[in-house]
Amino acid sequence: MTNKNEETRLESALARLTGFKSEMFNGMDEIVKKFYEFSNVLQVQVSELAKNPFSLELFMDEEKEGPKMEAPKMDVAALWREEVRKKAEALQLKSIVQSDQGRCCMIGDQILREGDSIQGFKVRQIGDDFVKVEWAPEEDNRPAGTESECVTIDLKLPH
Repeated sequence: MTNKNEETRLESALARLTGFKSEMFNGMDEIVKKFYEFSNVLQVQVSELAKNPFSLELFMDEEKEGPKMEAPKMDVAALWREEVRKKAEALQLKSIVQSDQGRCCMIGDQILREGDSIQGFKVRQIGDDFVKVEWAPEEDNRPAGTESECVTIDLKLPH
């Protein structure tokens, strides 16, 4: 008798799962139909909008009777240079060696020569106690206004 009860419960559970599965697929069909309906709608270009939803605007709290203040302008190029400098801080110059093939340096756990790259930086010059690395503009997704800028960082040997 317990076997019969277990079989009945199992059949009931399977029926509920099957019903749920068909309900789910019917719901998905409705969603797909909506996507097809909207795929024929013409898109509006950002330039045609009254206000660009992708631009950043800063608003200052205004005092009720005080003078109106403008939002501070963000220097995107300066912020980008600062971000690159922070990335450069993670680079640790460990040694500089003079060999028959010229100078090489060890940054982190990599041995590099002039022209080699590490973490987005290109080794431009290896001196006696410094290495100049440059964040190459063509390799970086820079914000507008920084297209022609290169950021050069001097890494110094620890004393």
